Amino acid sequence: MYDAYTAIPILKKLPLKIESVAAHGDKLYLGTKEGHLLVYSVVEKDSADGPKFAVNLKCSNKSFAKKPITQLCVIPELCLLISLSDGSVSVHNLSLEPNTPPIECPALAKCKGCTLFAVNVQETETLTGEVKITLMLCAAVRRKLELFYWKNNTFCEHPQGLCVPDTPRSIVWCGDESLLVGFRSEYYILKLSGETKQLFPTGKQPEPLCVKLQENSFALGRDDMTIFVNREGQPTHKYAVNWSEAPISLCYDYPYLISAQSFGVEVRTVEPRLLIQKVNLLKPKLIVPCKEGQLFVVAPGGAIWCFVRTRVQDQIPQVLKDKCFELALKLADLSDQSDEERNASKRHIQNLHAFDLFCKKKFEESLTIFMDLETDPSHVIGLFPDLLPEDYRNSISYPDQAPDLRDADLEAGLYALVDYLVHVRCKLLSDSQHEPALTGIVQGSKTVKSKKQLLQIIDTTMLKCYLETNVALVASLLRLPDNFCHLDECERALKKHQKLSELIILYQQKNQHEKALDLLMKEAHKADSPLKGHERTVGYLQHLGRKHMELILRYSLWVLEEHPEEGLKIFVEDQQEKEGEALPRDVVLEFLSKKAPQLVIPYLEHVIHKWKDQTEMFHNTLIHKYIESVRSLLAQQHSAVDPGEPGLVGKLRKDLVHFLESSDRYTAENFPTHLLSDGLFEEAAVVMGKLGRHSEALEVYIYVLKDPLKAEHYCASQYSRNPERNRDVFLILLQMYLQPPDEGSRVLDLCRRTAASIAGLPYPLTVMEGCREQNLRGALKILMDHVKEIDPLRALQMLPADVLVSDVRDFLREVLDKGTKELHAAGLQRLLIVEQG
Repeated sequence: MYDAYTAIPILKKLPLKIESVAAHGDKLYLGTKEGHLLVYSVVEKDSADGPKFAVNLKCSNKSFAKKPITQLCVIPELCLLISLSDGSVSVHNLSLEPNTPPIECPALAKCKGCTLFAVNVQETETLTGEVKITLMLCAAVRRKLELFYWKNNTFCEHPQGLCVPDTPRSIVWCGDESLLVGFRSEYYILKLSGETKQLFPTGKQPEPLCVKLQENSFALGRDDMTIFVNREGQPTHKYAVNWSEAPISLCYDYPYLISAQSFGVEVRTVEPRLLIQKVNLLKPKLIVPCKEGQLFVVAPGGAIWCFVRTRVQDQIPQVLKDKCFELALKLADLSDQSDEERNASKRHIQNLHAFDLFCKKKFEESLTIFMDLETDPSHVIGLFPDLLPEDYRNSISYPDQAPDLRDADLEAGLYALVDYLVHVRCKLLSDSQHEPALTGIVQGSKTVKSKKQLLQIIDTTMLKCYLETNVALVASLLRLPDNFCHLDECERALKKHQKLSELIILYQQKNQHEKALDLLMKEAHKADSPLKGHERTVGYLQHLGRKHMELILRYSLWVLEEHPEEGLKIFVEDQQEKEGEALPRDVVLEFLSKKAPQLVIPYLEHVIHKWKDQTEMFHNTLIHKYIESVRSLLAQQHSAVDPGEPGLVGKLRKDLVHFLESSDRYTAENFPTHLLSDGLFEEAAVVMGKLGRHSEALEVYIYVLKDPLKAEHYCASQYSRNPERNRDVFLILLQMYLQPPDEGSRVLDLCRRTAASIAGLPYPLTVMEGCREQNLRGALKILMDHVKEIDPLRALQMLPADVLVSDVRDFLREVLDKGTKELHAAGLQRLLIVEQG
């Protein structure tokens, strides 16, 4: 409890008995039992000792009425004073002299016998912007309610009168279409349309009490309770306000409800339901509001007390001490501070409320308020243990000791904190233009000014929360492209919880690649580690890109040594190519040549065949590496292996032959001699063909490899590749059969010397060994099989003189048929040209 009002006596021992009171502004109107009207001015004076008033009698109208004035009402909007005396309602103009006769209102003659009246004043704005005042009057005349409206400076009778079941004892207007009426035993809602609604009994109190609180809120008395309803009669509050005893009179001065009781005056609040103050005053009988924060209490013996609300800025600290935050907010709205100061005060109150809710472990409610207030998230996080660095947390001020959260309470709090941080994070990121303007839980305390720092605190805290509540979300948080996790803090937290996989993600996102790769290398050989094996290192290095070339080469070494084929994947990752992060191939080639030479061939095969690299150096190198590998293997097994034969040598030679045939990007000139010297005769023949040296190539196929089919296949391949350039290739083959090379042929001589030095190689035939009959038979077969690819005249000229016509009959027939068909086709073409011409 505290003093919400200061009670000041302003009139004492009046010689007249006061029956009714009305007040407005600094004017106090008193109606007496003797029929006198007294008008006082009550003006507050400046005083350092508390509120004081200058009270002066402005008017004493002894002839105002002949009988007691039982009710007074001031209508300041129309400058009217309405009174009730001897069962009659009178209307006076306040702007005239007090002794001026009342305004003539013939319609009010129907009010004879009135026991009670109620007025309703409505202000509406017209289409022209003018304010229109509407005044309605309801007079209770026995069991009827007579209705009137103010027009042209007089009251006019409303066509709708209402009959009621009993004499009304209390009336309040509910808008302009219904009335709230208290009878001796019941409360009713009466609509001007005639519709009625019974509410509830009045209880044992002698008189019903009806008081309007706000536009759609009304207080009704029932014994020692006050019940609240809206204009439809529906309850607006779950609980009633309980008084020490049944109120005699009731008055509302937001946010306080004040009642007169036999012992004095009691002040309470509606929401929350609190007893605020008790003022001992013997048998007060009437309370009348004057203006906001001021009301008059009529006491026996002709005494009038003025209750003045204590300055709200002085009330708020006491209210906050009692942790009545809702009331403190209502009071803050009433303060005479500037808008900026008032808003700051309200934020402070709400922050204290949120802190109190947190201490009561109502985490969701608390954090929702903090979020709405834009309270510094670091202050909110500091309410939880072990989420902020100790020195930082100690620098934050709090209204009181934060609760020591453990076990289930801590878990529930962390879940609520995560939801709060997610919302705050989204809000910060959505506003890219402004830095945060935050408040502290304690007013005036230091707050974070930098958005980046704030996001760093938020993300780091979220990671720590996830480690305690939902580990599966840690990796997702770390993978966010805009994650602001603090490296050192998160590193410590992840190590503490042994979350090494997540620690690798943190290092990767923070560009701490060396730390990540060191950890992967250390954990790779630990059987119980989540990072065991080489796969994580391979994957990590694959995604680094060319700007981290030094790291890639350094940390790929141990993988290449232990798992060469898997290590190669580091350098042939297709994703690097797509993202424009392709590693410099010449650097990789040089590195592999030194550190893992066995991987050079597969690397170059990938570069050339998969990535379609046309660099001449790579093509040449691949050929050299093929040759080196074949040479090395042949030396080990001391025997020759043809291309395509089972085993590694056969595969290598087959790959080499295929590459020599398909690639046009190697330097062919020097290869034939080298290939012949290494005993790679077929490979040498392929390169000779590339150089257009068909005689030498066919010499190898026929007299070294002793393979006429390959020779024929060679000719067919060359001819189909470029018929114009290689049109004589079959004639050369024919000539090779009919006119064998000299014994001292350079190619044959080199092949003989190579074959003599390498066991298992095919030894070249000599001319003497070549059967003339066999060669002629081969030549004739070539003529028959390739009529279309051979010049017939030149071919016939090559044949020996002793060849019979019968040996070439089929050949000649084919040549003639071909010529006839060509002549026929040419003739048809000429005819078509003539016809079209």
